[in-house]
Amino acid sequence: MKQGWGFVFLLSWMVWGCSEPDDSSRLDLNVFGQYAGQPLVMGEKYPYFDGSEILFTKSEFFLSEVAVRNEQGEWINLSDVNFVNLQNHHFNTENAQKGLRLGLGRIPEGKYSSIRFGIGVPARINSKSPKDFSASSALGQGDHYWAGWDSYIFSKTEGLLSDGMQLANFAYHSGFDSIYVVKEYPISLNVTEGNNVSLKLILDHRKFFGATNEFVDIYQDPIIHDGGDFMTQFMSRFNSALTIQ
Repeated sequence: MKQGWGFVFLLSWMVWGCSEPDDSSRLDLNVFGQYAGQPLVMGEKYPYFDGSEILFTKSEFFLSEVAVRNEQGEWINLSDVNFVNLQNHHFNTENAQKGLRLGLGRIPEGKYSSIRFGIGVPARINSKSPKDFSASSALGQGDHYWAGWDSYIFSKTEGLLSDGMQLANFAYHSGFDSIYVVKEYPISLNVTEGNNVSLKLILDHRKFFGATNEFVDIYQDPIIHDGGDFMTQFMSRFNSALTIQ
């Protein structure tokens, strides 16, 4: 009889103990690829600064060291490394308008005024290689790493540019510890217990290449695979192309 009551007690503990309410919520980041404020659809043509037409075939990047700051000024770390792949999602207008949902992790209830993260892979992880991670992880996949750099490929932006007379296949890849920068963005986020929340990350690809009065001559410089001023400037524009809402 004592054994029977012990079983009932154990069963009750399993049911009630496992169903205790969680005082945290999930924070999602909805990523919207755009071009000049319009939804970015892979393979569709958009006007470039010089009158040419540009289309994108690949847009992917690592987003790392995500943290939010609460009203007490404390930073809450959410995730180490996330991988954003727009080309496998933004293949039609409906998806581009909906945005790509990226789960950042659990967040305690409270008010938050800032979010910070870096584009790429932080040095403590960039010192490793795919063999150090499982094959199911983005960090474990060889096409996200370049052994010649001893670095992960932080971002890939690829596509075509044509004016009807000339054609350029462009491929702008970034990497190296010196390129990685963590930036802070203001937000206004009120998290209540058990209610999931989300933020928008808008990435305007037109801004990757400059502005009307000064822009990248893609025909002349269609590829960057090495460090230097060109890559530094490209990634500076990349960061400036980000908007958080």
